Amino acid sequence: MPAILQKSKVDNPVFRTLFPDWSEPRPLAFFFMEELLEARSRSVFPTGAVEFDEDVNIYLAHLLTRLASDTMFSGTRFGSLPQWQPPAKTMDRQARSRWYLAQGEHRLLYLGLFDRGEGCRRRSELWGMSREETRRRDMVCGKACYQAAADLMEHAGDSSPLAPVVAKLARHFDDYVQVLRTLATDRWNFGARLSDRQLAELLPPLDTSEKHP
Repeated sequence: MPAILQKSKVDNPVFRTLFPDWSEPRPLAFFFMEELLEARSRSVFPTGAVEFDEDVNIYLAHLLTRLASDTMFSGTRFGSLPQWQPPAKTMDRQARSRWYLAQGEHRLLYLGLFDRGEGCRRRSELWGMSREETRRRDMVCGKACYQAAADLMEHAGDSSPLAPVVAKLARHFDDYVQVLRTLATDRWNFGARLSDRQLAELLPPLDTSEKHP
């Protein structure tokens, strides 16, 4: 990423660009917001394509900031629907909505940025499934987690600004995964591979003049 991460006095991550910049360091979320908006304009799901979703952009920028700051995924569970245990029934409605939201966030980021359903399992494919079958299962899982969180928030009468954002993510989960995929590949070059020519240029030429006994 074209930025240098720093820590402010209040331990909030900030950044400076690598090019000359005479301004003060800006919050790291600003960097992710700029990158996200650029990616959305290039994706098949630009901002406002279906409904107002500037609030989702803000949510995604803060989600990326949390990922970069290593402040998430502590409660993520291994597995894919219907192969994992749901939250304990003893948890109240609000706690269960947070639980499902954490599972959805984990899968949204991993599917979009890293082309994996989750970071808890060792293999990229589920047992007995192809990579494409696994991806479809993980997409269904991520969408279902956001939908469960949205339903719980709605039935609890949650007036939080996050409630409509979670509902939009549930409705258009596949599209937001594609937005993050565009961000990862077009903006950050995640998954880039060297061609044979580029690889050959990195390696020193083989000296064939030496004779071996």
